[in-house]
Amino acid sequence: MKTYKKMPKIVSKNRKNQILYSHLGIIFIFLLALSVRVDGAIDPVFVWKFNQSSGVVAIESETGHDGIILGSPQWVDRPVDNDVDNKALRFDGINDYVSVPNHNLINIAGPWSSKTIVVIFKADDTSIANKQILYEQGGNIRGLNIYIENGRLYAGGWNQNTSESNWSGEWASTPIESDVWYEVALVLRKTTDIVSSNKLELWLKEDKSIWLLVPAAISLALFAWLLSLHPTAAGRVYAAYGGVYIFMAIMWLWLIDGVKPTLWDLVGTFVALIGMAIIMFAPRSHG
Repeated sequence: MKTYKKMPKIVSKNRKNQILYSHLGIIFIFLLALSVRVDGAIDPVFVWKFNQSSGVVAIESETGHDGIILGSPQWVDRPVDNDVDNKALRFDGINDYVSVPNHNLINIAGPWSSKTIVVIFKADDTSIANKQILYEQGGNIRGLNIYIENGRLYAGGWNQNTSESNWSGEWASTPIESDVWYEVALVLRKTTDIVSSNKLELWLKEDKSIWLLVPAAISLALFAWLLSLHPTAAGRVYAAYGGVYIFMAIMWLWLIDGVKPTLWDLVGTFVALIGMAIIMFAPRSHG
């Protein structure tokens, strides 16, 4: 299971579902399932934007596969750059949810080998100990879901069919803040029609200003300049830094993202550090 802090540029094909529904105690914008056609083009399969102002029907804008709004969620405004898609639904976290009818393009074990589900949301309180479900499909045997619990966002799935993967499931997670807009994608990739381990990815995009790239670019330029001041050849120093970077990235994965490194993660890190040591400490007459 992988966690990424940006959105995927490639989205996937779709699979099986008994019922597609969402309920949460937060503001929820839209659920988007995307697919890749046989010819490689990327098309949305279903889009629920929740941008009407009233009613009990969740209008699906691509094919008319409308859902039903259950409970008493509130229609609210949300800040956007245009006035077209500026509505959202606020759910009470108890009995508010949206139910979407079955469809073979949504199914988890249908004709599709991959799938991407995208949700834009804001949670009033992410620290709640009970699960706040953003998206869920399937049942006791197999399924996929995205939810918030104890300050973290989780995305994953399960398949306990003994004739398939007989897999109790796994969930990638990352910490998130209250009262912040996020865009999350659960990606099911190359599953050969069976939901199984190591086929799921969590991608997360936070609603931050593009101007944050400016200090990042300045820091990168400063780093490159400092490398050039080292008495040893800058390229060699940079190569050694690469080994340290790999080590620190795996430590970040473990300590910050909360994902335990696999054996291959640790072996790869060890090989990188050995390579760094060979480069830095190998005998040389000059340079």
